[in-house]
Amino acid sequence: MTHTDLTSCGGCGKYTLGTIRMCPACGWRPGTPDTAPSQSADLIAEAEKIHDALIQLSMGDMSTYEAEEVIASVITTALRAAEAENARLREALTWYGEQARLARLIHSEGDAGRHALSNDGGDRARRALGGSNDAK
Repeated sequence: MTHTDLTSCGGCGKYTLGTIRMCPACGWRPGTPDTAPSQSADLIAEAEKIHDALIQLSMGDMSTYEAEEVIASVITTALRAAEAENARLREALTWYGEQARLARLIHSEGDAGRHALSNDGGDRARRALGGSNDAK
């Protein structure tokens, strides 16, 4: 279901959008599904850590070293998450690529690929896109 009412955020419900094109809390945009992806919410939470550190730094409540540590931690966390997602998607694509290659074969090896794809029914792709790392 797509949220088209522009009076409130369809992702987190916190903000009244009016003419705003994106919710500052969760990244939800009008015309997108009513729930924001958890990944967007995670990225926004990490960005808020940087924002808070910069405010504390500007007010003198945090040293430059401490602010750099917060920023480095956020960047490292985001990089590790991106690398894990990349590996998960590559694994699924590699499996599908191999099954598609086998499915094109005319003899019994082709049957194995066709049956594997048929039995999977897209589950591996949905798990990879959904963030689950328990591929068959």
